[in-house]
Amino acid sequence: MDPGTGGGGEAPSAGEKKPASGEAGETPKPRRPRRDTVRRRAEIVSAARQVFFERGLAGARTKEIAAAGGVNEGVLYRYFSSKEEIFQAAIIDPLEEFFERLLPLEAGAINSAPTVELREKAIQQAEREWIEAMEEIVPLLGVALFSDKENGRRFYTERLYPLIVRAIEVAPLSTASWARPDVDSAVLVLSIFGINFAVALDRYFRDARDDIGAFIPKICDQVVYGVSPFPPEVEQSRSRPKRRRS
Repeated sequence: MDPGTGGGGEAPSAGEKKPASGEAGETPKPRRPRRDTVRRRAEIVSAARQVFFERGLAGARTKEIAAAGGVNEGVLYRYFSSKEEIFQAAIIDPLEEFFERLLPLEAGAINSAPTVELREKAIQQAEREWIEAMEEIVPLLGVALFSDKENGRRFYTERLYPLIVRAIEVAPLSTASWARPDVDSAVLVLSIFGINFAVALDRYFRDARDDIGAFIPKICDQVVYGVSPFPPEVEQSRSRPKRRRS
């Protein structure tokens, strides 16, 4: 048990699944339906996430997490067996869900786009989704990686790095029909990840609420074309007058 529990409750026995009524410090209540159990667990996870944001894994105490979730430690330990299990549910699981969602990167739409304009539009849409998601996970990522060195190393090597490797493996699906054959997928993915993380970090700490729409094409140009002059076909596509929609 975490030393911060202060002896407030014992872990449940192996066969125990639901909290019994009348724990110490609580008025006995009738048995609640399953959906209330799920809701209470979600409330504890949400409260724990805020505690981990403020204290990190090492600094957070189960007594503080329980109080933030509106329960005592006896109830807390009926839902989670340890502080590490709470950390998994509050920080690690949401991060993995975000990265799993972002992994495809609209690969098919980018690679199969029949024109430069449509390809750029698909890339910009994928970029917007990345940045918007990154803005949500920046606090989670910071806690997961840096609140405890060994846990951060384990999270990166066992959870985050395999997802990055998968992104590197699928990256050619986005570039096969139009990019240089010598493009290094690892450099490409790490560059995109780094740019998006930096943008999300900047927006998070500056409390930026402005739309990123005007900034996204600049990021995409930098990633796709680098700092050299645009290829002729790109220059031509951008110099053509735009048709007005009727």
